Amino acid sequence: MTVKKPSPVKAAALAEVWPLSPLQEGLLFHTSFDAGGPDVYALQTVISIDGPLDPDRFRDSWQALLNRHAALRASFHQRKSGTPVQLIAHQADLPWQATDLSDLAEDGRTAEAARLAAQERAHRLDVSVAPLLRLLLIRLTDTHHQLVMTTHHLLLDGWSMPVLLDELARIYAAGGTARALPPAAAYRDYLAWLSRQDKDEARAAWQREMAGTDEPTLVAAEGRRRAAALPREHTLELSETATATLTGLAREHGLTVNTVVQGAWALVLARLTRRDDVVFGATVAGRPPELPGAETMVGLLINTLPVRVPLRPEQAVLDMLTALQRRQTALLPHQHLGLAEIQRVAGPGAGFDTLVVYESFPRAPEKPERPETYTISGGATQQATNYPLTVGVTPHDRLRIEVAYRPDLFDARQADRIGHRLARVLEQIAADPRVRLGEIDVLDADERARVLTEWNATEEPVGSATVVELVAEWAARTPEAVAVRCGSVELSYAELDARANRLGRLLRECGVGVESRVGLRLPRGVDMVVAVLGVWKAGAAYVPLDPEYPAERLAFMAADSGAALVIDEAWLADAGETLAAESGEPLGVPFDPERLAYVIYTSGSTGRPKGVAVAHGGLSNLVAAMGPVLGAGPGEVTLQFASFSFDASVLDVAVTFARGGTLAIASGEERTDGQALAEMVREAGVTVASVVPSLLSVLDPQAVSGVRNWVLGAERLSADLAARWRAQAGLWNTYGPTEATVMTTAVEIAEGISPEDAPPAIGRPLTNTRVFVLDGFLRPVAPDMVGEVYLAGPGLARGYLGRPDLTAERFVACPFLPGQRMYRTGDLARWSDDGLLHFAGRADEQVKIRGFRIELGEVESVVAAHPDVTQAAVLVRDDRLVAYAVSQGDPASIRAFAAERLPEYMVPTTVMLLGEFPLTPNGKIDRSALPAPDVDRGAGRAPSTPAEVALCGLFTEVLGAEGVGVDDDFFVLGGDSIMSMQLASRARRAGWVLSPRQVFEERTPARLAGVVEPVEATAQGVRDVGTGEVAFTPVMKAVGEAALRPEFAQWMVVKAPPRLGVEVLSAGLSAVVDAHDMLRARLVAGEDRFVVGARGSVDGSGLVSRVDAAGQGQGGLEQVVGVAARAAVGRLDPVAGVMVQVVWVDAGPGVPGRIVLVAHHLVVDGVSWRVLLPDLRAACEAVLAGRSPVLDVVGTSFRRWSQLLAEEAVSERRGAELDAWTRILATPGPLLGRRPLDPARDTEASTVRRHWRVPAAQAETLVTRTPAAFHCGVHEVLLAALAGAVGVWRPEHAGTGLLVDVEGHGREATVEGVDLSRTVGWFASTHPVRLRLGAVGLGRVRTGGPAAGALLKTVKEQAQAVPGDGLGYELLRHLNPETGPVLARSPVPQLGFNYLGRFPAGRADGPSGAWEPVDGSGLGGAVAPDTPARHALEAVAVVEDTPAGPELTISLAWPGTLVEDAERLGELWREMLAGLAAHTDADPGAGGHTPSDFPLLTLAQGEVDDLEAEFADDPA
Repeated sequence: MTVKKPSPVKAAALAEVWPLSPLQEGLLFHTSFDAGGPDVYALQTVISIDGPLDPDRFRDSWQALLNRHAALRASFHQRKSGTPVQLIAHQADLPWQATDLSDLAEDGRTAEAARLAAQERAHRLDVSVAPLLRLLLIRLTDTHHQLVMTTHHLLLDGWSMPVLLDELARIYAAGGTARALPPAAAYRDYLAWLSRQDKDEARAAWQREMAGTDEPTLVAAEGRRRAAALPREHTLELSETATATLTGLAREHGLTVNTVVQGAWALVLARLTRRDDVVFGATVAGRPPELPGAETMVGLLINTLPVRVPLRPEQAVLDMLTALQRRQTALLPHQHLGLAEIQRVAGPGAGFDTLVVYESFPRAPEKPERPETYTISGGATQQATNYPLTVGVTPHDRLRIEVAYRPDLFDARQADRIGHRLARVLEQIAADPRVRLGEIDVLDADERARVLTEWNATEEPVGSATVVELVAEWAARTPEAVAVRCGSVELSYAELDARANRLGRLLRECGVGVESRVGLRLPRGVDMVVAVLGVWKAGAAYVPLDPEYPAERLAFMAADSGAALVIDEAWLADAGETLAAESGEPLGVPFDPERLAYVIYTSGSTGRPKGVAVAHGGLSNLVAAMGPVLGAGPGEVTLQFASFSFDASVLDVAVTFARGGTLAIASGEERTDGQALAEMVREAGVTVASVVPSLLSVLDPQAVSGVRNWVLGAERLSADLAARWRAQAGLWNTYGPTEATVMTTAVEIAEGISPEDAPPAIGRPLTNTRVFVLDGFLRPVAPDMVGEVYLAGPGLARGYLGRPDLTAERFVACPFLPGQRMYRTGDLARWSDDGLLHFAGRADEQVKIRGFRIELGEVESVVAAHPDVTQAAVLVRDDRLVAYAVSQGDPASIRAFAAERLPEYMVPTTVMLLGEFPLTPNGKIDRSALPAPDVDRGAGRAPSTPAEVALCGLFTEVLGAEGVGVDDDFFVLGGDSIMSMQLASRARRAGWVLSPRQVFEERTPARLAGVVEPVEATAQGVRDVGTGEVAFTPVMKAVGEAALRPEFAQWMVVKAPPRLGVEVLSAGLSAVVDAHDMLRARLVAGEDRFVVGARGSVDGSGLVSRVDAAGQGQGGLEQVVGVAARAAVGRLDPVAGVMVQVVWVDAGPGVPGRIVLVAHHLVVDGVSWRVLLPDLRAACEAVLAGRSPVLDVVGTSFRRWSQLLAEEAVSERRGAELDAWTRILATPGPLLGRRPLDPARDTEASTVRRHWRVPAAQAETLVTRTPAAFHCGVHEVLLAALAGAVGVWRPEHAGTGLLVDVEGHGREATVEGVDLSRTVGWFASTHPVRLRLGAVGLGRVRTGGPAAGALLKTVKEQAQAVPGDGLGYELLRHLNPETGPVLARSPVPQLGFNYLGRFPAGRADGPSGAWEPVDGSGLGGAVAPDTPARHALEAVAVVEDTPAGPELTISLAWPGTLVEDAERLGELWREMLAGLAAHTDADPGAGGHTPSDFPLLTLAQGEVDDLEAEFADDPA
């Protein structure tokens, strides 16, 4: 195998520093979160290559791609603040490996290629070293290769891959070079576009979109923190028919297939989460159409955003999809906002853990353009995702669905089910898009049959006899058998039946009849049981009224139930003799299973108890179903422990008496004393019992060893408790609400249960009971999915007594059993594959902590699973979770145990240990009596160690939170993933090594202090018409009257080609004048405007003249040219529309003459000449060749430019610059001359001009190497030297800084789409710059020391720091009526600076010099003698490109009577330039970036230096 490694990177290799896109920030966080584990965002693509392949050329082609796209050369680092940045290398060597497996057998080749690819994937990419790309080319045969491309998602997205592969094919076809390709669109442009977006508007839009959602949509079966895990995938495809139907459906209704997929996933997600308003993530391409080149840009442009889909069961699918697309379309302008920021402003409701990726990318070419090149196939890339569940959808002939899942959270079976449910929903949508959402079924036929029919096959015949009738039968069959005992009192079946008959008769005599309600306010004992049976025998229903309840509550229950009378101890005492006299024979009242048996009151959500009315038929079914479970019967003694106000007591009484057993009633004292209860159980010989689990937690199994069967219910049963008791007795777990006659499901606990097992199931449906686990649309959920429990069958209560509204809400029509009802329990459960139900909490008892929905029961189960905990309860107090545990263990250990099994937001803040739990009269935990935790700790526990002190300070610094204590949670205080990275970075600077992962895991200063280590250890829609009125631009207004004079002109002199004549020049000039609007402009006298005529309105023949210069010789020829030029200037007349003149200076046959092109300065500038001369040459050459001249199209007209400037001048953006400009101009500074400028004295006529030529070698350095080394322009080099020279010449300016008017070309595009590259006109723009040189040692600049570099960097930054692009100053000064007067009152700079640019310098003679400038630039100009000077000093520089190299000329001009010793300034300027050149050439460390080189970020110079140093030190 051959390996080519990247070479070391030097500081000079740093090209750019970019911020990260929002998605890059998230990916970088996840990548650095677990640096030791697998990187889930490392991508590997295996591409099959068929056909002839030149490996070297192929490698060169990839290197060309790496050179072409800066984004591929990014590495990722952190600023001192902790903010991540990406550093872009100028170049990077391609990490390339090649290996040949062609000698192996086919099976061996395949296996070895797979091994090599896996080896590459396992080798983690270091994100701090560029490039994050490795290529392995595997030769399998002569005509078949595999390319293994390992890269990082930080660099590129799925869209970028086909772009790269397309360019790769074209580069390969061109021999491995990218020169023939157009310039690549730069990823930095996308980042710049991001920075320009209106984030406030986007935040508001996302807040509106997410309004009303206050909790995340989560599906993961377990959300605890886990190490990173590489996702696995499950793939399936829709049929071609279904795919075509879906595509046609989308097209017909104006939808995208992506919308259809998202809507389908919303329906699946709703079933997975039991929600009717779901949120999931989706990737968007992030390639805005207004960004030029976005479609071919290589980089990570995608963004992950929340998609919210409200769902109503009655809504048609098509309506839902239309609404979804409408909402998504409205959010298009705001899709640039990062997910973290969206979730920050929108709240927890924008949270999700599933992602939909619709992969509609441009396809890479698969067919060769030429037969001798290769073809590619494959290229699939595994989903790069950290989400528990990612659904990738790829549109092909058969829609492809890839479910990527974290194997630590889902298994392959679950992923397969989810994928098929999505496919099933898509198929149903395709079949009927107008179907209602509630009718969409996610289950297949087999699944539906299992959960609805197979697991509910419980039908069995049940006898019609009621409990009362069965008691009478036992009294006749075994009259002496003990039926009930309490303490020393016991009754036989005969006695029980007789006493009940007597009471029943008396009740009938008191007016109690069928359906009457009788209140029983009796203490626990035999009388209570007799009363229950007596009421039934009278045909009435009993209402238990626990004497321990508050009197007010008892009064309400009696009144609400409509009790005909209330039996209490006093009533029995008064009726004693009457009762004794009544007959003990049967009453003869007929029994009806539909007759009301009892009304038991349960708590209501409004605080008003509600009475559940249950009929005798439900009791009969309960007896049939629970008899075998409880095991009651002759010879068996049943413990009656539950309160008679609790429906569990009904089970004890009904099943025991119906089956001939003995009921042993625990007294009130025995129910509250575990030891007394155990003694009673032993003495009474109890063999079977139905109790709540919390009772067993306080009993010793050995103390009640005589009980052979325990039936548990009403509370969650932990595996630990079950294992302890199952070892010596039978154990059943049951479930059932009062509204379904006590019990509906049951399961016997297996003998092998261990404390570490999951909580036991709650069982299977009992006899004749149906259990439906349904979603929010009343559709059955699949196994393993949580849904709400609905119950049907004969055990259903009638409803709530006197509450028809509540009854209708909870007892609803059953869609699966026509004509029957089902009860909505509010409980959550799921089916397991063996048909058992598992309790999952309450649908209406959730709490929210920091916006997260929490099932307290789940937290309780985890806490209770701790080996030292026997019982647990969890409450919310002051928005914090508090766990209560009966335990002798350590609270910290219990909390740590929970933290290992629960996500952080579910971990209790406090764990309180109790010796025992307070219980309600029903034997359940009395949560209202649990003590409040002691949380009064002042401002938080103070730090006590150096690490704690440092960390508390860092928390305060990063989060802006005051008074941080060592126990304060980083994320509760407002931290997020990015802030965790900042904390880690700042901690390192403070001397502590800390990772973002540790911040997430430990969270508080106290816990982090235990893991940190010291560092030592580790524009559009406007038609552009160039003709018509054109308003003055700022430069014209700034120059004023002088600009309007005919003498204000410029000219260029070039050598004339052979065969030139007046006719050719006239035709050529006509073409040029037609092409360039401003050459046809006419100045409107007395007004600040022009009128531009139409093409053809100016005849070029009238603007061309010939001057005879035959026989003049070289010197005479140039003299004639000068005279001709000035004469041509005299013929200019802006008011008459004469803006241009051409003079042919004819030197005679065989002698090169001259062409003098003269134009008024109002219509040309230095850049314009670079357009006019080539155009005139092209037009004349076309005429000479007999062709009609055709010139290149002009982009933006000068007229349109003038309009844009006027609009820009009054824009809010430019107005915001005013304060900055006034600050720059605030202080005038000392005078450079003897006195202020005097427009009458200081004119063009009095101006002195001097020129200095910079030596050639220095000029070469200054215009090439120095700008390259310091990443600046030539003008900044010249300006820095000038500023340094003035600092020595006039040191008094050091205090205020030097104020300079800097003139530029003025062609900065104010809006997108403006193209001024070929527009002729006067564009110049001037703006002030204040240059403060500070501590720069100017004396050492001239010697070429480091001070020279410091000078250049200082001036460069200040020149770059002007507001905007510099155009704003003159716009506000001359075109804005509000700001103009403000700036007019500001000081005017005394020094003007203008770098004219680089011009080609032609040779004086020779045929090859045709159309080349003469004697240097050939540029000349004129101005009226009385034109006032604008500055005390004008500094000008120009570069002429000669065959020998660039020549740099610097010039100064000043009114002769104003400025003294100006020549010395010129000499100093030249010396400063010499020092800059020497520094560049002699110092290897010369150069470097400055903050302005990285406009996408705000950096200080020191930070720039640090980044360059870090970049240079990074190992390759």
